[in-house]
Amino acid sequence: MYNNLVLQYDTYTDEVVYSYDTISVGNKIPMVSLNKYDASSFDLCFDKDTLHFRYLSNDTDPAFSLPGGYYEVVHDSKTQFIIRHRSDKYTILESNNAYAIDDYLYDPIEYINTGAGFQRITSRKQFIKSFGSASAQISRFLRTNRIRIKEADKGQVTRVLKYYEQLD
Repeated sequence: MYNNLVLQYDTYTDEVVYSYDTISVGNKIPMVSLNKYDASSFDLCFDKDTLHFRYLSNDTDPAFSLPGGYYEVVHDSKTQFIIRHRSDKYTILESNNAYAIDDYLYDPIEYINTGAGFQRITSRKQFIKSFGSASAQISRFLRTNRIRIKEADKGQVTRVLKYYEQLD
C-alpha cells in the first residue's frame, strides 16, 4: 500500500497512471502506466467521494464473466454493484477543412449482481426483474422512494441493494 501518490485513471486505455510530479523533462511531467497485475486495486480520493477500484477478471475470479479490467466497486456484500468507467474514441470530421478532431466520449456501464452473476443495468424493468421473487417489493421501494433507475446515482442504487439484502 502506498499513500499520498497522485494517480490518474485513464478510462480509454483502462490504465492507472502515475505522474512523476517532482521531475520535469522538457516542461512535461513524465507519466508511467502501472502494471495491472501489480496494481490489483487503488482508490481515487475526491472532496466528496472516494472511488475504490479493483482489477477484476476471469483469471482472478473464475465466476467473473465480464471483460477483465478495472471496475469501481461501489457495493460488495450479499449483492454487488460495480461500474466500468470507460471512454470511447470518436472522430469529428470538419466538412470545410481537411482535418479531423479526435475526442473521447465518457460512457460508464453499471452492473449489479443479486446472486445470478453480473447484469448490466439497462432499464427499470430489467433492474426489477433481476431481483427474482422480490421484484414486487423492489418495485414498491423504487416507487415509494421516487428512485428512477435510469437517473439514479450510486447512493440510490446502493440503497436498493441494501433494502433487498435485509428482505431475506
